[in-house]
Amino acid sequence: MEIQRSPSQRFEPAWHALAEVTRLRSVLSTEEATVSGLPSRASLVSQADRLQQEINTLEEQRRAIKDTVRSKCRVLGATLAKAVQ
Repeated sequence: MEIQRSPSQRFEPAWHALAEVTRLRSVLSTEEATVSGLPSRASLVSQADRLQQEINTLEEQRRAIKDTVRSKCRVLGATLAKAVQ
């Protein structure tokens, strides 16, 4: 035997769904306002790639400077050792 529902009872789930959709639209519009004006993901990825390349170049330069200083110190150390003898 099927229970008879009134029209308001039959549409109650739809009203709840409609209220939830309305609430979510409000939340979404608030969040859209928060992120509007921010750079796109593609732009941020491109910028991150560029910065990583710059970091890599600077690390290579730092290693080259370090190696040069180390080699000059060895030469200077050898020269001082000979001078002291």
